[in-house]
Amino acid sequence: MNTPNTIPQLSAPRVLVVDDEERLSRFVGKYLEKIGYTVVQCQSAAEARAQLNHGRWDLMLADVNMPRENGLELIQWLNQEHPDVPVVVMTAYSSQIIQSQANNLNVARLLTKPFSLKDLHQTIRDAVGEQALD
Repeated sequence: MNTPNTIPQLSAPRVLVVDDEERLSRFVGKYLEKIGYTVVQCQSAAEARAQLNHGRWDLMLADVNMPRENGLELIQWLNQEHPDVPVVVMTAYSSQIIQSQANNLNVARLLTKPFSLKDLHQTIRDAVGEQALD
């Protein structure tokens, strides 16, 4: 409850990082936490589904190539189950086919690996629709 002298507490944007490369996932997660995001990391599409079904998410950052189920299949599911969650796709393969598939799935942004922290920050800010979270 807000009284005249209190300021409502805004929560940090919640980002789900889905990548089977644990080192990259951990690095991205730590960086995003450092600049003000709340981050949960998943190593598989199945893990991501479980997280996405519990709680509010402002963004999913997903790798394309993962074992068992790739990121594009996860995004298809997400579009059906949680269409309000924007997606940034991370990929080392920036082929025309991947870009076309991402566009068909209404992906907010495509981030080509390797990427700089500056590119990551700007891409996430653009996708979440923030002015600044520095």
